[in-house]
Amino acid sequence: MKVKITLIVMQYNKRVHHTSKNYVKIYFSEDNLLPSCIASTKTETETLKSICEKCFKIGFEWFEKQLCDFRIINNDGIVTAETVYIIHTPEIIDSTKSGRFLSFSQIHESGIKLEPFYERAITGTAKPIFR
Repeated sequence: MKVKITLIVMQYNKRVHHTSKNYVKIYFSEDNLLPSCIASTKTETETLKSICEKCFKIGFEWFEKQLCDFRIINNDGIVTAETVYIIHTPEIIDSTKSGRFLSFSQIHESGIKLEPFYERAITGTAKPIFR
């Protein structure tokens, strides 16, 4: 079984009103994906650190990481356990090494399709208890 670690980084611009379309932005890699990595021989913390060091200029220790969600994915017999962490951060100019932060309207305009699993993590809605 593979273990995939995904990181959702949400940036808040406190200089604008909380109802502004630019108040919250989500980080996406150059490929318009949420940053993730398969944890092979590293621990979860080491894997998260490598994701942060690849994408951001900010020290890993500065980020307050929260375990957000977990799921098992079975793609044609290949089982992957995915752990999702979330980081909430104020807007910090020039904080990325690669990728970019996008507002919800920019995500939509770019044609980026987020899986409902990630949408729930971003919006904070709970998973359904009964299926």
